[in-house]
Amino acid sequence: MNEMTSTQHLTAARPTSSSSHLFGRLAVFSYGMASYAIGVAGLLALILATLGVLPLSGGPVHIEGVAGRLAFDVALVALFGIQHAIMARPAFKRWWTTVIPKAAERATFVLLSGLLMANAIWLWQPLDGALWTVESQAGRWLLLGGCAFGWAYMLTASFAIDHFELFGVKQVWRNLRGLDTPEPKLAQRLMYRFDRHPLMTGVVLGLW
Repeated sequence: MNEMTSTQHLTAARPTSSSSHLFGRLAVFSYGMASYAIGVAGLLALILATLGVLPLSGGPVHIEGVAGRLAFDVALVALFGIQHAIMARPAFKRWWTTVIPKAAERATFVLLSGLLMANAIWLWQPLDGALWTVESQAGRWLLLGGCAFGWAYMLTASFAIDHFELFGVKQVWRNLRGLDTPEPKLAQRLMYRFDRHPLMTGVVLGLW
């Protein structure tokens, strides 16, 4: 009798499989939300930097000479581009989802993108001189309006294809509820009817 009671006590103390799975889904969801926050923060930092609100001071790195600074800045941009190019490949995604939960794949992409973007802005080496200048106040307002339009265009494009899926939130939310995430569908709404890469179009307009 005592042996049976002891066995029942041990069984009750052992976590069930369902509670273990719930804890795992909660962990993935928390990770996804943190990744979303970091990704959005990195994007916001880029927008503020292009508007001149966030200064580009080079952080702890100070490189002498225009050629050295230019090479360093190109390397920062290349690092960001390489991460995007590799992690967007289907072959990499298939391998990567054997290492991390499938629901966290997009969130990890967003997390690394945000960190690399913040790193580029933090370490960016300003170059002396100017390629072009606009003296008239009307011209400056026109450029500022074009910049604002570009970022607004990009944001609208992200919602046209499902913003929260693009940033990995929908995947971790559905995983938390125990649901599979369907493959994303090609959007045919709004600017996607005439612009093949509206997200990139918005970024280019915002930067230049």
